[in-house]
Amino acid sequence: MTNAKYIIKGDTCHGEVFRPSDWVDRLATMFATYDRNHRLRYIDGVRPCYVNDERCLQLDCALRNSHPSWFEYILQFADDNDLCVETV
Repeated sequence: MTNAKYIIKGDTCHGEVFRPSDWVDRLATMFATYDRNHRLRYIDGVRPCYVNDERCLQLDCALRNSHPSWFEYILQFADDNDLCVETV
């Protein structure tokens, strides 16, 4: 199941829109770096994405092995904020 991915959506499980609206970018850039051309590079396993025109965060299960604390932090963030999480 290492190829599995989680999609964390910007809606709570109660149907409310999560705020701030840029939460995906804030969370994804916590784990990103800048390359020598000063472009943002997301790490493998955490990146913004769109699902049905909704900004989401994609979390690869392989991150559990490479950076277990980051993996748990992101899932805990989703749980703490009651965000919808889907496995794909």
